[in-house]
Amino acid sequence: MKRILLPLFLFLITASYVTAQTAATTLSGTVRDQNGRALPGVNVFLKTTFDGASTDSLGHFRFSTKQAGTLPLVVTLLGYQLQEQAVVLDGKPQRFTFALKEVRNQLGAVTITSGTFEAGGDKRNTVFSARDVVTTAGASADVAGALNTMPGTTRNGEEGRLFVRGGAAGETRQYLDGVPLQSPYNASVAGVPARGRFSPMLFKGMAFSTGGYSAEYGQALSAIVALQSEDLAPETQTGISLLSLGALSLSHQQRYERSSVAVTGDYMNMRPYFGLVPQRLLTAFQSSGGSIALRQRTGEAGMVKAYGAFNQQHIGVQQPEAGWEHGRPVHLEANNVYLNTTFRSPLRRGWSVQTGAAATRDVQTARIAVRDTQTQQVSDQARHELEQSVVGRMVLTNDSASAYWNVKLGVEGLAQSNQQRYEFSPQDTVFRFSEQRLATFAESGIAFTNKLVGRVGSRAEYSAILNRWNVAPRVALAYQVNEKTQLSGAWGYFYQTPGSDILLRAENPQRLRFERAQHFQLTYLRSHNDRTLRVEAYAKTYAHLVRFTENAPKAYSRLMIQLRTAARAAATPTAWISCGATAKPSRMLITG
Repeated sequence: MKRILLPLFLFLITASYVTAQTAATTLSGTVRDQNGRALPGVNVFLKTTFDGASTDSLGHFRFSTKQAGTLPLVVTLLGYQLQEQAVVLDGKPQRFTFALKEVRNQLGAVTITSGTFEAGGDKRNTVFSARDVVTTAGASADVAGALNTMPGTTRNGEEGRLFVRGGAAGETRQYLDGVPLQSPYNASVAGVPARGRFSPMLFKGMAFSTGGYSAEYGQALSAIVALQSEDLAPETQTGISLLSLGALSLSHQQRYERSSVAVTGDYMNMRPYFGLVPQRLLTAFQSSGGSIALRQRTGEAGMVKAYGAFNQQHIGVQQPEAGWEHGRPVHLEANNVYLNTTFRSPLRRGWSVQTGAAATRDVQTARIAVRDTQTQQVSDQARHELEQSVVGRMVLTNDSASAYWNVKLGVEGLAQSNQQRYEFSPQDTVFRFSEQRLATFAESGIAFTNKLVGRVGSRAEYSAILNRWNVAPRVALAYQVNEKTQLSGAWGYFYQTPGSDILLRAENPQRLRFERAQHFQLTYLRSHNDRTLRVEAYAKTYAHLVRFTENAPKAYSRLMIQLRTAARAAATPTAWISCGATAKPSRMLITG
């Protein structure tokens, strides 16, 4: 018995000695911000342990630990930089004072909204969703039709395209998942509005900028439309649509755990409808097309997207024209194929990559009736157009470069060929050109304070057909007056190569220059109770424009000032009030 009790007694004495040697260490202190104000609710704890506490309303904390040795003391609060300090736990009370710095680029309280409308996503200045596009009166379930209801646009019923702040339709560039769209509209004859090639239900969000946009975007003098396609299909479903006009649409999407596939097919023939309701058409509108969308998640946050679509259409109309009693006959046939592949993924040390490539092939044949002035005989004159392009793009973004700024770098390349062939007698006339274009850009978002943020960037482009470079600096600022009110401003240069119709006929394209626009804008934005008041003033000047009219000036400038307001309630439609003034000096012709 004594042999058993003696070891037990020695063990208890040793345990008591060890416990005495590892007495509890008391840690206390205060946590404040850079201005000396107490921060309540700050988490203060020893790393790799469960020992810690939260600060009270005065910013004080206090807790005890029986850990020994050296451990990191972590101080963290959402919206502030995390701090760590090594602490030697030797049983003696220790007191600390911490001053946390705000992580301004993560607060998200201030966003640059000058000239920008966003739909989808989590932006608080959201205006449209995909469902809004298909239900907006007068939009005809078309993205451009819906955006034409926004302030700053000019509706043109004969075109159907986007005309922004007095600019031509070619001055607005569309992007799909960051990749430029070379042919965003279906083919159309004069007087019949064109529709976009893509269904609005393909997109989860869209940003429409009427000026002062990021250096990430180029080749647009007036505006850009950034379209973001859906990631994984939400569920497996099959759809069938049959319209009385003679349209049939079939669709099926299959959802897997980390991937999805969506297939669509469409056919329209309006001949039966026109048989009941006679129209002044030579050939009823016919179209057929289809698409396939593949989505694959990679890693934890990566995504690969592939999208392909084709479309065929045919229409014959009688265009009103002097000298033609029943109108001039015009027939149009068009075929389009589009392929798009993108990849995005986070990298190391806060970097992420987004890259993509797209290919387009567009073929159009227009046959127009021509009457001989002497014999009065009518014959067809055909015009064949072929446009092919390949574009690639890569963007690197680092949102963790600093607590006060981030950085975005990118490169973009384009190879394009265009050809027009006119069937004349005794021989055809052919116009063609080839273009290779390279662009790079760099941009940084800067948080000067928690209420003042800025965006500074520059874009450089080279055009092989012009044999010229351009550099476009751009600056934007936003200041949050209070929780409901914000002021934004933007300035920058924006360049664009002359249109394809000009490049096709230019005898010496290297005598041409990049067309240029300079934007100045100021925006007042107030949001309260699901209602938005937006007032915007801007000036836009042009230079080096090419036009087929004979006047003396080398370019023309335009000054436009617009005030616009918007009101939106949760259960009521959006109402817009817009007014503007425009001044247009004359234009000129640049030949050769």
